[in-house]
Amino acid sequence: MAKIGRNAPCPCGSGRKYKRCCLPDEQDLGRLYPLLIDLTEEVTHFAEERYGEDLLGRAWLDFWEEEPPEHWEESELFDLFIGWFSFLWVPEGWESKIDTLPHPDTLAAQMLESDWKLGPAARQLLATARQQPLAFWEIESTDGQGRAGLRDLVLGRRLEVWLPPPYRGIEADDLVLAQAIPAGGTHILAAISRPLAGELFGGPLRKGCAAMWENRGVRSPRDLLPYHLDFLYLYHRLVQAVLKPRLTNSDGERVAFTWSVYTFDEARRAELMGLLRSMRNVQYLGDPLDPLGSGEDGDQLALDLDLGPLRRFRAAAAPAEEE
Repeated sequence: MAKIGRNAPCPCGSGRKYKRCCLPDEQDLGRLYPLLIDLTEEVTHFAEERYGEDLLGRAWLDFWEEEPPEHWEESELFDLFIGWFSFLWVPEGWESKIDTLPHPDTLAAQMLESDWKLGPAARQLLATARQQPLAFWEIESTDGQGRAGLRDLVLGRRLEVWLPPPYRGIEADDLVLAQAIPAGGTHILAAISRPLAGELFGGPLRKGCAAMWENRGVRSPRDLLPYHLDFLYLYHRLVQAVLKPRLTNSDGERVAFTWSVYTFDEARRAELMGLLRSMRNVQYLGDPLDPLGSGEDGDQLALDLDLGPLRRFRAAAAPAEEE
């Protein structure tokens, strides 16, 4: 799409000239993305100074359940990772304050409470970003100039967003995992994934989201804050399904694995988590949600184990049975 002239009618439909309508706001929004990038760099410096230079590697293991690539800053996952790391990741003690929203021990929260020097605009952006959850979004419309209309696949809410320049090739029906931060009367996207093609991933993703949130009492964006690792896990599953197709046997049938799932009293949650943390080689062996639709629908797990050092567990509403 051609660049909009300053004296052309504003694309918002107001009837006013672009220069006297949306252009000033868009110029202000354009300045926010460099500020956002600078802010993630500041959070990274703060985190390494407080926790050591190996912290990014630890975070990547939680983020993608594998060792970071050699040049991970050039990875297509970097924008998603660095936003999540800066605004939502909790380096330690995650389980102890799980019910406090937003979590008080994210790197963003720690930085705001410290004496680290931040300008007023950066401080305000950081305080706002730590309160916004990750979510899966469907691109409903885009003007090619940076404006796009998004719909939340879990809550159904609709937002207008201002896309960063590298993502202005996103098309309608694409899907992204991202954090939408209120700014300048619209929203900007942080912690944004590379888009997924809606025609390929739309059905499985909607199925996965519906199964994950049906019985969790999620009613508002704030309710989504504790589930950023769940979103990352689902995104990881979808990406890996393309990069690493499912194994089959010599007859072309899918290789079947079995596992056992056990229920437990939620009152004993802390005790069980302590015992499980003391074990070695604990692995996630179940996939009851089966978001790719390759098997039978399963019951929700009563015990959910997320991969990575956090070893996150949660009691789900529906009972589980031995598979």
